[in-house]
Amino acid sequence: MPRARRGGLQQAGDLLAPSGQALATVVIVGRPNVGKSTLFNRILGSRRAIVHPEPGATRDPNEAVVRWAGCEFLLVDTGGWEPKGQGLTALVARSAEDRLAQADLVLLVCEAGAVPSQEEEALARRVQRAGKALIVVANKAEGAGRALDAAGLYRLGPDVIPISALHGLGVPDLLDLVVSRLTARAGVGQAVSRPAVDLKLALVGKPNTGKSSLFNRLVGTERAMVHEKPGTTRDPVPFLARVSNAWVLFTDTAGLRKKAAGLDAVSAARTARAIKEAEVVALVVDASLPLTDQDRRIASQVAEAGRACMVLANKWDLVPGQERPRLLQAIQGELELLKYAPVLAVSALTGQGVRSVIPTALEVKRAWETRIPTAELNRVVGVAQSRHPPPGGRVLYVTQVGVAPPTFVLFSTGRLDSTYLRYLERALREAFGFLGTPMVFKVRPRRRAA
Repeated sequence: MPRARRGGLQQAGDLLAPSGQALATVVIVGRPNVGKSTLFNRILGSRRAIVHPEPGATRDPNEAVVRWAGCEFLLVDTGGWEPKGQGLTALVARSAEDRLAQADLVLLVCEAGAVPSQEEEALARRVQRAGKALIVVANKAEGAGRALDAAGLYRLGPDVIPISALHGLGVPDLLDLVVSRLTARAGVGQAVSRPAVDLKLALVGKPNTGKSSLFNRLVGTERAMVHEKPGTTRDPVPFLARVSNAWVLFTDTAGLRKKAAGLDAVSAARTARAIKEAEVVALVVDASLPLTDQDRRIASQVAEAGRACMVLANKWDLVPGQERPRLLQAIQGELELLKYAPVLAVSALTGQGVRSVIPTALEVKRAWETRIPTAELNRVVGVAQSRHPPPGGRVLYVTQVGVAPPTFVLFSTGRLDSTYLRYLERALREAFGFLGTPMVFKVRPRRRAA
């Protein structure tokens, strides 16, 4: 059995299933703050889901493919189930219920030693009436009395297993039980045919620009939770889908606030990591409102990360017709650090312009990975120098030393100031495109003889 009981749980997996992939689905449910996300992370062997003392940290369902004992299944973490909640709390509960409907097996996480609540009893009956396999997970069961702590939960179902998700105690036994209960059900043991990912695309922006709505429109399903309250998304939501004849790994991210604290700070750190892991970053702005300093700060963060980029002017349906011609140019002008990025007018509500997003993103990625022959580089730089010689020296030779982003070394007779480097950048862009990608220049002045 591929597990380690003493040295900690062996990583079981952290893989995405392609959209539409048929796999047995295991859904983790329970009240807020019982340790669902801690268990999800423990099984994956990574900090995939946000874990925080504040109840309700998880909102959007998080999922990954798990491999255990030669079998594969889709594991889904859900937000806290509070059926009597209002507003966003009710939306989180409905999202959890939607995933329950797709489940082959349900892990009902409760606190060991606690008396089952009426909500937990109702949820257990609901799962069993639907004919789904149920395992009651008695979490936070540490020490010698683990089995005794779990005894009170047998009223919820016959399969009760005590664990400590925090310390990994009992989790291998839980996974063994999951596989045994799924063995007779369709999907277990099937290998997931994972296509090569053509594009890694992250959607970023400040809260309430419509990132999640746009994400749902792009992937063609209500994947991410959408609510009028700003900052609904907390965990980056990855999803692998085939769009425009390409396999795209989408990541919807939390809105970046000017001042983030607590859970917002954790979400901001996750978004920063998603930017670094992406190939192309789509900065989503609200076209119906003037750009803000926060939009420009996020643009700066994307530029500093060296990712290829595009700007999506969302809510285009709210822009008056007479203002549209000048608005795209105005957005590009105000986001000076991303002046090389294409600006697309889109509407998550109506679908306007959405079909062009992935083809443009693929074009931007190709530019990010472009390598120009040395002879061509030197020809273009030579022509540019003949038109406008540098004031402090002369470029002797230029070569491209890297891609993603394109990186160039310029050997020169003297120092080249930033103004002249921007001039050479414009010349290279005019000659070779480089749509949506930053360009890095490193100057190597020739050393004078002593």
